[in-house]
Amino acid sequence: DKQLIGIALYYPRYSPWTGRGVWLEDLYVTPEYRGTGVGVALMARVAKQTVLEGSNRLEWWCLAWNEKSISFYKKLGAIDMSDTDLKSNEFRLDGNQLRQMADKCPMQTQRPMFTIREGRREDCQQMALLLTELAAYERQSPDQVVGHKQLEAEGFGDPTDRQFRTFVAHLDDNDKQ
Repeated sequence: DKQLIGIALYYPRYSPWTGRGVWLEDLYVTPEYRGTGVGVALMARVAKQTVLEGSNRLEWWCLAWNEKSISFYKKLGAIDMSDTDLKSNEFRLDGNQLRQMADKCPMQTQRPMFTIREGRREDCQQMALLLTELAAYERQSPDQVVGHKQLEAEGFGDPTDRQFRTFVAHLDDNDKQ
């Protein structure tokens, strides 16, 4: 088992105005690996998959108090489509911004310290731990996070009924702490 240090969980969505799109439900990088390129690599991989599937937009929410993440998303070229009444910011990459982000990512992303790949069933326990860390970071109750068995069933069970997909970042063997 390689140590997971980041996760991007996403799923398709549809709008009658803009057509196919992708919703990024969660992006999380463990605190000790923030600023190392893991988040950019995960975002680029999701953007690449979005383009490959013929979708024309990638969207997500960010809590309004999370200024570091808001700054990160803006640096990626994302458009801030904020609704301050909801105390969150909605971001979008579309058109040229989406393609530019996708172009930053080869199909297999490997850096000297980490590798980005599709999530697998055997990652579910570590993914559940990362999502629990994310809940705490977002000031949510960790009790609300689905467990690894539910992640397995809903993300890696019946291929015709997958509720989400993931990319994960894992440490390379020689870089474990």
